Amino acid sequence: MKKVKSGKVKSGKVNPMFTPAHVAYIASLKERIKELEVHLSGKSPNSILSEAEHLTTEDRQDSYGHPAHDYGRVSAAFNALTGHNLTTEEAILFMVCVKMAREAYRPKRDNRVDAAGYLNCLDMVVQARDQGLLSTGSQPSRPVAAGLQGAGETEKAGPAVPVATLGK
Repeated sequence: MKKVKSGKVKSGKVNPMFTPAHVAYIASLKERIKELEVHLSGKSPNSILSEAEHLTTEDRQDSYGHPAHDYGRVSAAFNALTGHNLTTEEAILFMVCVKMAREAYRPKRDNRVDAAGYLNCLDMVVQARDQGLLSTGSQPSRPVAAGLQGAGETEKAGPAVPVATLGK
């Protein structure tokens, strides 16, 4: 079914199937559906969590691929530049630190949305790894941020290399 944005067709004439009253009614129904979805999800459409989830699962993922791919490339570039062995997970945590430092200096909503988004990216990477969707080289290399990861994990040879099943 074709989306209707207004009661006019390309020629400028009113589409007899969708009068302005129909278009207004359809718009009000769409708005009510959106309100019900928000109510059922328990999230405010203006919450930083809703915005961060939208950014990380739709906008940014469409642009950069799954966070395992994106931050795998980031950690590989950082490691090549510095000679360090930053993991994919640590690259994401570094970005959380950037946003926390900026928030401490000059609080603004963008910092909080981005920090929540980075934590969502971290969770997406960990879930993909735990579900076996990442190669074994993508296991966390060492306890991250003073014990956030389990002990006894081995150092990995290189950056995380996600397998094709993660999508883009």
